[in-house]
Amino acid sequence: MLLLLNSASTVLLVPILVLLVAAVLFWLLPGAARRGLLFGVHVGTRRTDDPAVTGLLTTWRVSIGVLTLAAVAAWLLVGPKNALAITAAEAVLLLGVGVLYLVLHSRARRLAVPMATADEDAAEPTTSGEVPPEELPARWLMPYVLVALGLSLLLGLMALGHAMAVEPKLPERIPTHFGTSGEPDAWSDKSFAAVYLLSCTCLGMALMLGGFALLTAQVQGPRRLGDDGRSYRARRGFQASVALMLANMSVMVSAMLAYFSWAGLRTALGEMQGLGAVPLIALAVILPYSMGHALWLIVKHGQGGAAKEGAAGDQPLVGGVADNEHWKLGVIYYNPEDPELMVEKRFGVGYTFNFAHGGAIALMLGMVVFFVGVLVAAFTM
Repeated sequence: MLLLLNSASTVLLVPILVLLVAAVLFWLLPGAARRGLLFGVHVGTRRTDDPAVTGLLTTWRVSIGVLTLAAVAAWLLVGPKNALAITAAEAVLLLGVGVLYLVLHSRARRLAVPMATADEDAAEPTTSGEVPPEELPARWLMPYVLVALGLSLLLGLMALGHAMAVEPKLPERIPTHFGTSGEPDAWSDKSFAAVYLLSCTCLGMALMLGGFALLTAQVQGPRRLGDDGRSYRARRGFQASVALMLANMSVMVSAMLAYFSWAGLRTALGEMQGLGAVPLIALAVILPYSMGHALWLIVKHGQGGAAKEGAAGDQPLVGGVADNEHWKLGVIYYNPEDPELMVEKRFGVGYTFNFAHGGAIALMLGMVVFFVGVLVAAFTM
């Protein structure tokens, strides 16, 4: 079943608000980066206040403002009531941000610090770098993530089990489209996709979001030479917050999709009149939470805990994140000698794969197959 919400408020208000919040997040991103990183390039901590660096940051912020205005203009020109309006606005913003990043990344590479220079500038580690046990990440993090993953998978399996149980009793026509009133307004012939799409999607999203939360909680991030423990604590605090967000999103998205599957099939059986107000409630909870938490990460923590490093942020970064040789365009990390599956992003918030790791390739292929399968099933019902 494919759930779409068609109302003036949803079509006009929510997408443009999401677009504007996304523009704010883009505007803030470079300032959230770890000290010493600039548009995906390691430029060394001593260059952070260089006029060439501040000039690139200013160019980014002004350009994001211009792109946001252009996106809103595209939305208005196409016509807010036109379903393609928000698509046009998103295309203007996202394509513009992508091109802008590539241009500034190219310029930042001129300021790159070779590994030899970084090594020469690096301070010796201090003896106070050992972190006392009481300052290690909260002991509840891993159990919390595992419980969230288990609950998400349970919701997916329950939705799948319900679909299997009621399939023989379903009529030949099944509701596949619901309006904001929660009542069905389009129907399709009974098929595997019509019956199982939402429950399979629920199980897949539980595995993906919950799995990423689990992997994130175990990432071994970069360190700073000369750190007295503050940078380490900042990094682990950021890591815990990202894992917490993914774990919560896993449960919320799984619960939403499981309900949609259950209620939609009960509607097909004539046992319910529709989905009720749950879709709008879910939208009102999940969107503010996801975007609000992303904003919290950027402002309160900064990438990798940069906002909480304090003076420790002046110490040189070491490890893969400081190695320009193994990063492509500042966003793709490929290092066969690094055993880590996931590493901190150089630009943006969160973590990315080490694409030289066999597990990363397997996970990426799995996600591609999953999303292609969902799209094919949705459009062929």
